[in-house]
Amino acid sequence: MKRWTPLAGVLTAGALVLGSAVPASAAQTPNMHCQTVLSAKLYELTTYADYDDDVVAPGIRRWNFFRFMVHGGGLDRRSNNVNIQLLEGSRLVYEYESPDSLEFNRWYVARPSSPVHTKSWGPEGEHDHRTNDVLRVEAIFDYAGGPDPSCIVLKKM
Repeated sequence: MKRWTPLAGVLTAGALVLGSAVPASAAQTPNMHCQTVLSAKLYELTTYADYDDDVVAPGIRRWNFFRFMVHGGGLDRRSNNVNIQLLEGSRLVYEYESPDSLEFNRWYVARPSSPVHTKSWGPEGEHDHRTNDVLRVEAIFDYAGGPDPSCIVLKKM
């Protein structure tokens, strides 16, 4: 039994070293909301984004996915849509347009098909974690027999 003790210690130490490699710091934006009212009915969008600030390449933020849910008081619960834009300054870095078939009270995920990166440092590279990112999420709620109400979340990250 004593012959295995040093080997177990080496294996445990190796596992700790391998397990401690941290390439990124995961984070989420807070939940963001917008609301609109039409014909005494409340319509709402809830959204957030998941991203990593890269530890290996400081100053780079990788956007992993965007989650959203629409809520509403209208009769058509299945013909809503959401449009997402992520801008770095005035440069569009990611855009998503959902199908016109989103249902109320269900979470949806928009996941970029290729990596989306922005800079997480100030314009001159200072390590102050200022970003120039703007997340714009628009929900368009289907309203039968009239104009479709909408609302927009606009958040500087």
